[in-house]
Amino acid sequence: MIMLESRFSSVQEFSSSFKAFVNEKSTEFKEKCNQIKSVSFIAYLLFILFGLVSWTAANGALSESPVLTAILPECYKLTSYIVIIVQCANIGPLAYLLVWAVVKLIWKKTHYLDIAVIYCILCFAFITSIFIIIFWSQEVVIYDDVTVSIPFFILTGCLAVCDCTSTVLFLPFVALYPTPYISALYVGEGLSGVLPSLWALVQGSASRECHQTGNPIKGLRFSPTIYFIVITVITTISFIAFTLILFLPLVRRERNHMTTITVFKNSPETENTSETLVPSQRVLQPGEYKTNYVALVQYICIQVILCAFANSFLYSIAPYFTIPYGSSTFLLSINLTLIAVPIGSFLGGVIKPRATLSLWCMLATYLLICIWLIFLSVLIEPKPLEGSLIGELHVIVLFSLSGLIAGYLKVGVGVLAKKEGGPTFLLLIALGTQLGSFIGGLVAFLLVNYTLIFKV
Repeated sequence: MIMLESRFSSVQEFSSSFKAFVNEKSTEFKEKCNQIKSVSFIAYLLFILFGLVSWTAANGALSESPVLTAILPECYKLTSYIVIIVQCANIGPLAYLLVWAVVKLIWKKTHYLDIAVIYCILCFAFITSIFIIIFWSQEVVIYDDVTVSIPFFILTGCLAVCDCTSTVLFLPFVALYPTPYISALYVGEGLSGVLPSLWALVQGSASRECHQTGNPIKGLRFSPTIYFIVITVITTISFIAFTLILFLPLVRRERNHMTTITVFKNSPETENTSETLVPSQRVLQPGEYKTNYVALVQYICIQVILCAFANSFLYSIAPYFTIPYGSSTFLLSINLTLIAVPIGSFLGGVIKPRATLSLWCMLATYLLICIWLIFLSVLIEPKPLEGSLIGELHVIVLFSLSGLIAGYLKVGVGVLAKKEGGPTFLLLIALGTQLGSFIGGLVAFLLVNYTLIFKV
C-alpha cells in the first residue's frame, strides 16, 4: 500500500512538473508570437538592408580575389595582402572605442556620437567604393619594373576599416529598438558575406591563372569593374536604409515604443519583478556566474587557434592549394567557403554544443583538414589527383567543410563561454578572435611573401 502511494505521488509530481513545463513553454511561445505580430515588416526589412554593409567590402575583395589574381601584379600573393590589410583595419574599432570613452567621460551621452559615426562610416564607404570602381586596376611602379597595386590596397584598407568599425557600432544602435530587429541586423550581416560570393560565382572564373602583361583576360561574364559597381550599390542601399530608419515615422514609432517599455520596466512598481521570474527566465548578473578559469583558458585557446586558420591563414594560402587544380577550383573554393561560414554559424545556434570536449573534437577534425590543405600548398607539382575531377572536388569540399566547421565552432565557443562566465568571458573570447586572426594573417603574409615554402 505504501509503495502504491509513493508511486502515485511520484506520478503526481511528474504530472505537475510536466504541466508547469508545458505552461512555461506555451507562455514563451505566445510571447514570441506577440513579438512577431508587433514587428513592422518594413522596419524589419530596413534593418536587414542596413546590416548588408557590415562585411560586404572586405568579403567582396576576398570573393573577387580569384579574378584579381589573374589581373593584378601580386598574382598568387594577393590574398595574403588582402587578409593582412583587413586585420590591420581593426585599428578602426580601437580608435572609436577610445573616442567613445572620452565622450562618455565628458558628455555622458554617446547615442548621438554613434549615429554621427555610423553616418560618417557609410558616407566614407560609399565614396571609397566609387574610387575603387575607378582605380582598382591602377598599378604603381616602385623601382625598376616592380609594380604594386597600391591604390587597390589603400582603398581596400579604407573599406576594411569601415567594416571592422561597423561591428562595434551597429549592434548598440539597433539595441535601442525592440529585440526582433537585432535578428534582422544579424540576417543582414550574414547576407553581407553571402551576396558578394554569389555575385562572384555568377561572374565566373578567369581564363588564366596569373598576371600577364598584354594578354587580355577571358572567360568572365562581366569585368571586375561591374562587380565593384554592385558592391557600391549594396553600400548605397544600406546608407538609404539607415536614413529611413532614423527619419521614417513608422520606424521611429518602434523606437518610441521601446523607450516606453523601458521606462515602464524601470518604474518603482516593477523594480522587484525579477524576484517573481522562474530561474530559467531570470538574467544572471555578472557576479552570479561561477568563474571557471580552466574552461575560459580552453575557450580562448580554441578561439585563437581556430581564428588564426579560419579567418586568415587558409585564405592567404588558398591560391597555392586551389589554382593547381584550375582557376574554377580557386573561385568555387573561396566563395563556397565564405558562404559555408554563416551556414555553420546558423547550425551552431540551432544545434548547440553541450560540452567542451565536443569543441576540441571538432577543432581536431578542422586542424586535420588544415594540415592536408597546407601540405598541398607546400607540395611541388604534380599535386595529388591534379588534373582530375576528383582532385578538384576534394579541394572544394574540404575547404568548404572547413568553413562550415569554423562557423559552427565560433558560435559553439560563444554559447559555452556565455554559459560559464557571461559577458566577461565573451569579451575575452572576442579579444582571442582578434588576436588569433592577426597572428594567422601576419604569419601567412611573412611566409608567402618572404619565403619560398608555398609552391604552385
